[in-house]
Amino acid sequence: MNLTLLDILTLAFGTGAVASFISWIKDSAVNRFKKKKLTDYTALRLAIILDEFAIKCASLVDDLDCRIEFSGGYGGDTARAIPTLTPFPSDIDWKTMPHEISSRILSLPNEILKNESIINEMRHLSQEEVSEVLAERSGYCGFIGWQLANDLRIAYHLPAHYNSPASWDITRPLKQYYELMLERKNIIEKSPHA
Repeated sequence: MNLTLLDILTLAFGTGAVASFISWIKDSAVNRFKKKKLTDYTALRLAIILDEFAIKCASLVDDLDCRIEFSGGYGGDTARAIPTLTPFPSDIDWKTMPHEISSRILSLPNEILKNESIINEMRHLSQEEVSEVLAERSGYCGFIGWQLANDLRIAYHLPAHYNSPASWDITRPLKQYYELMLERKNIIEKSPHA
């Protein structure tokens, strides 16, 4: 076999190009895997923050419901605010998430703020009335947080929130007030004075 200089150069460049192409494919696959792992981890972190907020809201709602039912709104601690949402981590790259989900998550603090302002406007009312409004608004915001956590888990194929058999169903009190708020909103929108 008689190889010319041109044959040797063609073989050398061809082998190098194939090796570079294979290396590029491998690096691309590794980078995609790392990016997916990072976005999945980010979604899990956010879901846990939203779960925590929903649990705090459900706990407050249950406490307020018990206070209203058994003591006319006067027994127990006097809560006057929606539970605090843990701040979202500053290292989250929101552009890697679907716009529909990220915009809803980023809007939750504003939703909480709007509901807090309504509660603050009612400070002149009796403790029982403030407790009722606080239960409604906390349940509403907590259910939104719970829905967002579930939507993240579905979108990123994460495991569902684990409820041990001994734990209580937090969605019951949250959903009750969420539906009440939606019902009131529909009545107001249908009102001739709206």
